[in-house]
This record gives sequence, C-alpha cells and structure tokens, in this order.
Amino acid sequence: MMKRRMTPYIFASALALAVLIGSQAIWIGNAVHQKKENKKEEFEKAFNQSVSSSAFSLRSSQPYVHAARLDSIPEKDKSHPEKIIDLGKINSYSNAPILIENAFILMQIRSGKFSLARMDSLLRAHTEEMGKTVSGSLLLYSNEDVVIDSISYSLPIVEKALSARYTAERIIAYPGARYILRAEYGIAEQGPLRNMGIATLISLCASVIIIGVLLILLAKLKRWQGEMTNMERSFRGAIHDLKSPLAYVYLTLTSMEEKETDATKRGALSLSADRVIFLSDKIKRMLQSGRTIQKIRDNQKEEVYVYDLLEQIETEMRAVFPEKKITFKNQADSELAIRVSPDLFEAALRTLIENAAKYNDDRPIVTLHAFKDNNRIKITVADNGTGMTGRQLKHLFYPYYTTDKKEGNGIGIYYAFHIIKAHGGTLMAESEPGKGSLFTIALPE
Repeated sequence: MMKRRMTPYIFASALALAVLIGSQAIWIGNAVHQKKENKKEEFEKAFNQSVSSSAFSLRSSQPYVHAARLDSIPEKDKSHPEKIIDLGKINSYSNAPILIENAFILMQIRSGKFSLARMDSLLRAHTEEMGKTVSGSLLLYSNEDVVIDSISYSLPIVEKALSARYTAERIIAYPGARYILRAEYGIAEQGPLRNMGIATLISLCASVIIIGVLLILLAKLKRWQGEMTNMERSFRGAIHDLKSPLAYVYLTLTSMEEKETDATKRGALSLSADRVIFLSDKIKRMLQSGRTIQKIRDNQKEEVYVYDLLEQIETEMRAVFPEKKITFKNQADSELAIRVSPDLFEAALRTLIENAAKYNDDRPIVTLHAFKDNNRIKITVADNGTGMTGRQLKHLFYPYYTTDKKEGNGIGIYYAFHIIKAHGGTLMAESEPGKGSLFTIALPE
C-alpha cells in the first residue's frame, strides 16, 4: 500500500526533474547560440569599420576619383586616366558609401599603398572587446584567385583552445577588375558557461540545488517506504497472533453460558461472547485493510432495513460503553431498506457510531438520520464530541492515521471509507474542534 501511494510522488518528482534539466539545457543552448550570433555580427561590423578606416586613411594624398560611367567624365579629366576609376552607372539601388570606399581602396591597390598590416591593426583594435586575438589571416586576391597580398599569424597561448573562429569578406569590384578582401580570425573565448551571463549562472545553480533536494527527498521516501513496510509486516503478524487466544476465549464463554442456570449471568456471558466476536471481526478488518476492497458484487448484497441495523448497533454500543450515558436519536425512516453486504456495511456503520460515542464526554449525544435524497440514500452520524481540526480532516481517510495516538490504530475509518466506496457510495466528514463531527454516507438508490 505504501509503495502504491508513493509511486505517483516519485513519478512526479522524476518528471519534474527531467523537465527542469531539459528546460535548462534548452536555455543554455539558446544562450550560447545567441552569444555566438551576436559575436559573429560584432566581428562583421568590426571588419567593415576596419575596411572603412583603411579606405580613408590616405585620402589626403589621394587623387580625385570619379564614381560614374567613363563616357560621362569631362574631357579635361580624361587626360589624367590615373585619376579615373569607372564604377559604372550609379542608380537608386547603389550603396554610395560602399562605392566611395571601394573607389579609395582600388586607388590604394593600384598605387601599392593598401596595407594589410594596417588593416590587421585596425581590426584587432575594433575586436578588442570581443576578446584576445590568438590568430589572424588577411588575404587580398583577384577574381582569378591570384593572391596579391597576405598576412597570417598564430599566438602560442593557452586560450587558443577556447577560441572561436570568425570570418568576413569584402568584394571590391568595378568594370574590368574584381578584388576580394577576406579575414579569418581566432578570438579567445571565456568558455560557454562563463559567457552566458549572471542570470543563466544563477539559474543553473538553482537547478543544481533543486535537483539535489529532489534526490535527497527521493532517497528519504524510499527509506521511509522500507520502514513502513517492515512496520506493517510486524503489525500484521502481531494482530494475527491475537486470533487464536480470542477463539479460545469465545469457546470458553459459550461453554460457560450453556452450563449457567442463572438468567442474568447467562445474559452477561452471552454479551461477552458477542463482544469477543466483535473483536475478532475487528481483527479480521485490520488484516484485510491492506487489500483495498474494489467492488461489492450484486450476489454479495442483501436487503437490509437501516432503522433495524442502527438499533442493533445502538444496543451494542451501550454494552461496550456502560460508563457513558449515551443518548441515541434515531431519526431513520423505519421503512427505508438498502441493498448492501450486511457484514461489511454494518462494520462501517459501527465504526462511525463507535467513534461518535468514544471521542466524547460522559454524556454523548449521537444523532442518526437516514433518508432518500433524489436518487441517493443518505445516512448521517452526528455527535457532540471533541471534533477535529482541518489538518486531521485532510488525513482522516489515510491508512494508519489516527487522531487518538493512545488507543486508535487508524484502521476503522479507512476501512469504512473503502467499504462505502466499494458499494458505489461516498463518505464525507465535517467537523470543528469542540463542536462535534458529522459523517455523511451517500449511496446510490
């Protein structure tokens, strides 16, 4: 029983753990991917800034450049062809700043003044915030894949193993010629976990703590489950051992009753024998409590008059608690009959009425009511006893839970609950401390 009760909690904990780990993995993956994308864009921006800086670094000594069709150049400028670069016709789709930058770079390439070393210096300065540059490669080649100029280097540092490679290129073209400037740099990373930011780190630490707590709780639950199983086995063994002595006592009482001639004494012996039968039945219920009653079949049911059943239990309770002056108010309909398993249903009713008399003062008032309510038959047991708290009500129908730590065993109410449930009905409880309790049985008609 304990194992079945703990299984949903263990499954829910494992599911929550899996979801937590999965969500953290997705979050971390997205954070790392976003960081890489941001750095890629940052490198491309730094590359373009470096190209722009290189293009205009020598502009004071640059000749005048025409960015237009060659046939639109004035005749006076055509006498100086070194000052002319034909970039084709400029239209509304052209990127004027890029055309101008390309024009200056072309002039530098023609004059041999374009410096990849200066370009490297500018690029490293613009990528300084990204991290330390551990390797670099700059290539300038023509459209025919002929390398015009290149530089490359690699620093022998530990951070190189944690570096990320970034690439970018610029096409410098005009009618009749085309050049490509390509950069490939390795920039040291601080490691994916350290780049995720403070929020991700805090979340990861919280996840580790939660996972640890869940594992500890699961380990404790497993240990408690083993302890409860051992206790249950010991408890059942002890209860089972009581059956034989009670059987001997019952045989002795019935034998004495047969030989007794005094009517008063015979009545007392008969009542004692009945009480032994009641205790034996209670032991049987305690042994069966671990096996939940699923459903009462129709062939197990008999028609029983509720009023007579309640009267029978009232008589027994007066004998069981002779020191208590119990007042029973039986308000059941005398003609109301129900189809139930007589022994089981009587045991459930007896438990409710016995508790109403037991957890009370010396003058208990127990009100019994049975009536039809639409298509349901309801039986209520109300008392003026000690009552229960909200927490006690919440755990009332759990096995081995009792509000009486000295005498209760937590079996009676649990067993009564499952008997009513097996008949297709419900058992509900209402109570307040010091104001008594009300139990309501609702059965299908």
